[in-house]
Amino acid sequence: RIGMDFATLSLKRLVERIILISGDTDMLPAIKLARREGIQVCVVQVGTQGRLAPALIEDSDLVRQITPVP
Repeated sequence: RIGMDFATLSLKRLVERIILISGDTDMLPAIKLARREGIQVCVVQVGTQGRLAPALIEDSDLVRQITPVP
């Protein structure tokens, strides 16, 4: 469903930027669609455990890492 939201927001030009807090590579088609439509896509990695898939890093405009406060 998030992919459908990406598509709708992108195709209708309702946003300028989408921030994805997920490492799920299933989102790659939605990310690519949004970028083709001129939407900036930022992928956020939470914590240091696990790494983002290289494809997510390559296909996004911006990657940020955040560290949760204990």
